[in-house]
Amino acid sequence: MSAQTEKIINFFAENYSHVGLTAESLKKPTFDTVFEAYRCLTCSIFGFADSIFYPDENEPQTPLQILLRLMQSVINDTTPENFLLTDLIMPKSARFRFFLGSLIDFLIFLKEHVNEIDTVFEDMNNLRKKVEDDRLAIAKLGDEIQKQKQKNELAKRKKLDLSSKVSQLEAKLQANQKEKDDIKEKVATIEKQMEQKKEKTETLDAAIDEANEECRQLDLDIISSPDKIFNEIKQTEELIAKSEEKINDFKKQARDSARKKADAETLEKKVQEIDNKMSADIDATLKLVNERKEALKESVADLQNRNALVSKTESDCTVTKNETEEKFRKLKADGEFLQANIDCAKEKLSTLQQGIDRTYEDAEYKDKKDRREMTAKLKQLQQTLDEMEANYQQREQTLANLMNEISSFVQTEEDQQKESTIAYEKAIAEIKGDETLNEISKLLEQNVELANRKRELENNRNLSS
Repeated sequence: MSAQTEKIINFFAENYSHVGLTAESLKKPTFDTVFEAYRCLTCSIFGFADSIFYPDENEPQTPLQILLRLMQSVINDTTPENFLLTDLIMPKSARFRFFLGSLIDFLIFLKEHVNEIDTVFEDMNNLRKKVEDDRLAIAKLGDEIQKQKQKNELAKRKKLDLSSKVSQLEAKLQANQKEKDDIKEKVATIEKQMEQKKEKTETLDAAIDEANEECRQLDLDIISSPDKIFNEIKQTEELIAKSEEKINDFKKQARDSARKKADAETLEKKVQEIDNKMSADIDATLKLVNERKEALKESVADLQNRNALVSKTESDCTVTKNETEEKFRKLKADGEFLQANIDCAKEKLSTLQQGIDRTYEDAEYKDKKDRREMTAKLKQLQQTLDEMEANYQQREQTLANLMNEISSFVQTEEDQQKESTIAYEKAIAEIKGDETLNEISKLLEQNVELANRKRELENNRNLSS
């Protein structure tokens, strides 16, 4: 018994004794033994529950497909070999022991560094908690800032209201001040008028005093000289008689003037009627002349506008023709330049396509070389803590991508799987019964072709990334 075989048997006896793995089962592996051994190891590596491998009546191939994808994900990343469907259905002893040894080494490697990873995750959780606390504090501070902004906005509005009220009060004060000034002006005017009235009153008082003095003097004259008064009265009566004669003469002249005035008014009315009629005729004639002048002005303006429009149209046509010819020459030159650029771009595209083809070939060779180097680095087990964290996150992403690919694979290959389900079950029965393998060979060829197509898609995806 080799050291590798003993190591595998001891590992399964300590951790997965229910599998019942022995040296005989390693030499002659069966489908059930291989499936159970791989299932236990992949569940331990990825941390899955056994329930994902429970069979489904509608899709009995689902557990096999999940295990195939998980094994391909681990083996293709940790070994230079490719895990195929035949390694599950028709396992070979050497490949079975090699894959078990690789999985056990990788699982031991993960368990040895799990404490370091837990410490990192604990630090990350603490950092996440601190970030969340800071985020909550920032959110709380943002709420307080928002409340303070609202208070400031309210205070600003109150300030604006107070400013508006102050402005209104100032305007009202100015209006009151203006009214006060008007009242002062009115009071000054009234005082001035009162001064004038006072002066007039004083003048009237002086005149009254003077008249009283004259009356007193007349009384003294009447008492002292009555003859003189009688003579003055007689002279006054004679003057009144002469005035009455003159008034009678004026009345007679007025009656004659009234008759002459009536005749003059009649004549004036006739003259006014004739004058009004002539004025109306003159106004109508002037209105007609003005209308004809306006029509003539409009005709002249219209003619001038038409002449200007014709001149502008001729100028625009000339400019448009010149611009069109210039644009045509420019477009022609641009078209020739663009055609030259297109020809140059076609040549560059052809050169670039050749370069891309060579790059794909080089990348395929480089990808295989890099894969071998990565495998050697993984076997050295000398990665740092940051690399371990990155690998773990990459495993999580790989698992998520794997589940997505499984769903996509099941959807796109559903028709072929349904057709091959019956043949697959028959092939399994024939394997267990050691019957003919013709249909199994066809199924294996289809599965190998699908695996090759998957690897091509993954290689193309890696090259494109």
